[in-house]
Amino acid sequence: MSKPVRNAAKAGLEKQPDNSGLVLCAIKAATVLGERDSVSRLLEQKSGTIRGDHRRQLDSEELCARMLARSGAKAEVQEAIPLLDHLLHAPYDSPWTHVPLMPALLRLAPDFDSLRGDPCFQKPGRQ
Repeated sequence: MSKPVRNAAKAGLEKQPDNSGLVLCAIKAATVLGERDSVSRLLEQKSGTIRGDHRRQLDSEELCARMLARSGAKAEVQEAIPLLDHLLHAPYDSPWTHVPLMPALLRLAPDFDSLRGDPCFQKPGRQ
């Protein structure tokens, strides 16, 4: 299901490269598909469409943290933890769940499975 979504978003972005909604859709699809290079490129593109909008910048941080955590690679998981710490204390509307990131979501969301066994992640407030 994610490949058709990614392809449709990509086609839309060719016509409307500054459409942050399409960029977000493409990021979500690429994240689910595990396309790290595409996610990184799209996050760069998204940052260009949201300059000066602090809440949208936090959206990008969450998407980046999810992508890093989904990879399961130790170095990337370690990179996700500070982003998540920051997001747990910031007001914003998640592009993924439409509510701010909370410890309960970290416990339940499959995107964060790789973090749960990491000793650096085993800190009060995250569990």
